[in-house]
Amino acid sequence: MYHKRSSSNFPSLLLTVNDSVYFLVELKADDSQPLKRNIVLSPMFHLPSPNLRLIGSCNGFVCLLNGHVGTNHLVYISNPILGEYYKVKMPEREERIRVAYAFCFSGASRQYKAPEPLCKSSFSNANVNGVVHWMNTDKNDRIYSFNSWTEKVKTLLAPRGLKTSSYDLTLVELGNCLCLCDTNHSQYVDIWWMEEYGIAESWTKDRILKDTIQPNIRCDRFIPISTWKDGEILMQRDRATQVVSYNPKEKKFTKVKVYLGFAASSEVSRQYKVLRSVVSNFDRHPQVSELEVYTLGVDEKWRYVGEAPQPLSITFSKANVNGVVHWMNSGKNDSIYSFNSWTEEVKSLLAPRGLKTPSYKLVLVELGNCLCLCNPNDSEYVDIWWMREYGIAESWSKTRILKDTIQPDISWDRFIPISTWKDGEILMQRDSGTQVVSYNPKEKRFTKVKVYLGLAATSYIPSFYSIKTVIGESSQVSYTFPKIDIV
Repeated sequence: MYHKRSSSNFPSLLLTVNDSVYFLVELKADDSQPLKRNIVLSPMFHLPSPNLRLIGSCNGFVCLLNGHVGTNHLVYISNPILGEYYKVKMPEREERIRVAYAFCFSGASRQYKAPEPLCKSSFSNANVNGVVHWMNTDKNDRIYSFNSWTEKVKTLLAPRGLKTSSYDLTLVELGNCLCLCDTNHSQYVDIWWMEEYGIAESWTKDRILKDTIQPNIRCDRFIPISTWKDGEILMQRDRATQVVSYNPKEKKFTKVKVYLGFAASSEVSRQYKVLRSVVSNFDRHPQVSELEVYTLGVDEKWRYVGEAPQPLSITFSKANVNGVVHWMNSGKNDSIYSFNSWTEEVKSLLAPRGLKTPSYKLVLVELGNCLCLCNPNDSEYVDIWWMREYGIAESWSKTRILKDTIQPDISWDRFIPISTWKDGEILMQRDSGTQVVSYNPKEKRFTKVKVYLGLAATSYIPSFYSIKTVIGESSQVSYTFPKIDIV
């Protein structure tokens, strides 16, 4: 079955008019001249309301909102290609003064390439946010990684002063944290945690005594598998069936009854989440955005996950990089805030230094899986800052794109980047207009892409995956036309 099209070369665009989705456009190789026709989504997915605002798109699913600030909201997840939609369960009627939504995907590709011989016969099970890790046979001072999103290989520094050979060390992922384990001692297990991914100074060590494991097997190796209830760590006896759970608060092990297995692993979760920011207290100063999450197919109600460092000015951006949603505060242009859909944590990133443009005139976008900050306000050029190393403020680099090859009568308008496509070209759309252009960075020139009848565009990847693969067969999925089974 055909499931998903590649987004790297020829993306599709969802076109909206007054924030409501109307058209789907599939770009092809010759579309720097030509679009022959738009695919009309007739009429607007047949959902209960004619005015559905596009919140975001992930892997062929779109998140749509029906409602306005201060009123009850309805949120739908739809696959417009299959005509499916699912109504997200919302809280009881609430009085709110400002609500913003985002749609994100927490998952990872498993495609591997390696520049160094692997230490053992395979990669480790330490897959952190789609980054695979391994060690070399004769070096214990570094860890190699392959990012399945960017397809880049990098080196991380291991904890200092390791005396155990890399062959006897085990890389694992625990609670979405990269960990290095020394399981070779009869009395304890050492676990180093990389608290801040990529930062060598953030390694911290826990020594777990094995004195509460039954004496006849205590001397064997116990290898961490995963974290679970209340932060407990599951471990498996090496090449045997016993599984134990370590409680770090009580500092003791308990048995977990697992039979007929010699190895266990924890799969990376693939979940779709709707995030919303809610400001509900009129009297609180400064105002605070409370963050709530609804995980499709998992949650029965919205979960409170914390507060945003600053209240959102209007809404989340569409800059979703590896499952991390981003936004800026209306009064500050020196910080970018992020919500990680894997860990459900909020963090701050430093924006490029020396910005003079206020944040409400800047646009956060994702281009080629890179977080970008754009200033499209000048009549002669578009500035794009690229965060080449995610989370590293020093990695910001700026590209100034001159607009001298855009037709003169519209070149003074704002052109907002949408997506990268064939050979690294950048698609941009004229703000509040129908024109879409493609910028070729090698030739340093724009060409037209003929797209009509839309005032805003969002990159989209068509898919034939059913929503039921996410929410489960027992959940209620509605159809905009009689269901047709795909064989």
